Amino acid sequence: MPLMSRNRSTDERLGQWSAFTYVARNNKTGEKIKANIDASDEAAAAKLLTDRGLSPLEITVLREDPGVFSNFKSRVPTKERVIFSRQLSTLINAGLPLSQSLNTS
Repeated sequence: MPLMSRNRSTDERLGQWSAFTYVARNNKTGEKIKANIDASDEAAAAKLLTDRGLSPLEITVLREDPGVFSNFKSRVPTKERVIFSRQLSTLINAGLPLSQSLNTS
């Protein structure tokens, strides 16, 4: 089975997704399958597999989803992020449009 597409509507509010690799047995054919699946946690991955008629034998995390701001956090110091956030908040609360507030020229 190929990598499953994420169903963001049902799990978007739960936060991060992880990629799992699994070994499962097809309940109808008895065939052993090894593939990847995206889920919010190991239990959700197991449920997805059982819903597809598979009996999970092994599920392991491939990678954690680092999130949208992972690179931003690692490259910009916390103090700078705080200053940016406060200044942007002040400009927006003053009634400036976001596009004008973000303009650096």
